[in-house]
Amino acid sequence: MNFTVPFDEHLFFDLVGLVNFLKATGLWGRATQRLNSLGLKILRKIAKFIGCSFLFTCCSSCTLFFTTTIASIFFFIPFDTSPAIGKSLMSDASGGAILAISSFESKLASASTLGDLVIWDSQSEQIKVSVNSGILVDLKYLNKTKLVSINRDSFMLIHTHDGCLILELNLTQFGSLNSLNIYNSENIIIGTSGGSILFVNSTGNITALVHNGASLISALQLTNGDLVSADAQKEIKIRKGQSYERVNRAIGIDELGAIKKLDAYFILEIEYIFYCVGINLYVIDSFSGQMVNTITAISNIVSFKFFFNSSTVVVANSRSVSYFNVTDGALLNETKFDSEILCLDTNSESIFVGEGNGNVKVVDANQDSVSCLITTISVQGIVSNNLNRASHSTYKLQLEVYNKF
Repeated sequence: MNFTVPFDEHLFFDLVGLVNFLKATGLWGRATQRLNSLGLKILRKIAKFIGCSFLFTCCSSCTLFFTTTIASIFFFIPFDTSPAIGKSLMSDASGGAILAISSFESKLASASTLGDLVIWDSQSEQIKVSVNSGILVDLKYLNKTKLVSINRDSFMLIHTHDGCLILELNLTQFGSLNSLNIYNSENIIIGTSGGSILFVNSTGNITALVHNGASLISALQLTNGDLVSADAQKEIKIRKGQSYERVNRAIGIDELGAIKKLDAYFILEIEYIFYCVGINLYVIDSFSGQMVNTITAISNIVSFKFFFNSSTVVVANSRSVSYFNVTDGALLNETKFDSEILCLDTNSESIFVGEGNGNVKVVDANQDSVSCLITTISVQGIVSNNLNRASHSTYKLQLEVYNKF
């Protein structure tokens, strides 16, 4: 038996009004967003078809009833709450942006805006630890078995084997924690927004406290023991001695923009201080305090790191990584990326790039000084809910290799 629904002009305009009402109240957008997040495009089409048929077969006086019914159905569609670390380039990335990354030999650790800490072995291509650590400001390997990290409030020491928290030191009395550098296991250096430079050892004890005055961007220790700091007042300060209270040399920065990063590195047996502002990377002789070179990048510098134990510096911009010779500032090569770059690290074989879309990319530099291969690490797994209860599941990485040159 055939059943036909006669077209009713009044019902048609009531349907249009209903859709407009849903859009105006935000219900339509919320429902669409939730359906998209679950990947149920087919279900959405079916729902629309059923909803339209149902409305055409009923009188216009039931419009309010249908509005309430449809809205309640949409509200009870659950969100996808599984945090994904490093989504594939070919899918819609919903993982948190990679805020910090650190490597040690074949190991790598990364932290995202979702509060996920991932420790994996780049040689075996397997995730070893995936835990919820809270949002981290920075993290660095202390040695093969221990990882140090900071959030805005605390210093943490984490075991790399199982992700368990070894110790946590609350430092809120000194202001927000801004920077982390390691001189050795007994000198972990933390800079704070309150203008303090803290020396912490591997047992969680504060061994020294230096008052800088201005909020710290970064602080580090040279091999001769000198303390170098960069602060929000755009000064590079060099301190000598045991207490570090006296500033032996202060270098003012006149260039517009904030100091992004501070580091030190040996070139031809001379230790130099490096810092970046805007598009420029500056090189300072640590002994004399004199500027010896300036390297100019193509756009604002996000981060930089030295590579191959040589005079090559890797400079990250928002969507590219450039390789410069420090001695003459010459551009050696460049690798372009599709997504925003937020952080950078290197080891003896690779360059690790953390992106805003949640991906971690690896540039293999074992071929012809800089390799043309980029590997996207795609990890999909649910992390544990507590840093002290590490997930012991092992996730296989999905690798995608692209020729970029």
